[in-house]
Amino acid sequence: MPIDQAVIEKLAKYVAQANDQMEAAVRERQRGNPQFAFLFGGEGAKYYRECLQRFRMEAAGSGAGDKPPPEKSSLGGGGWGPPSGHASNGAS
Repeated sequence: MPIDQAVIEKLAKYVAQANDQMEAAVRERQRGNPQFAFLFGGEGAKYYRECLQRFRMEAAGSGAGDKPPPEKSSLGGGGWGPPSGHASNGAS
């Protein structure tokens, strides 16, 4: 079966944006499916790894993170560390 570059590129982009657990889940679901042989070292494996690396570099270069920094968290209250005012009280 010839490799389907569109499938490889789509999955590589998705895994690069999500995480390696997504790849593991797809591996489990698609075990034995010749269209996904590239996940198991079959035809297209090298192309998949190249795509995955390229998409990860693009994602890293865009500065798009999955989580906001702690001080900008939507939970309020700021990031790690003592509550404001406690670090300097009576420390002199």
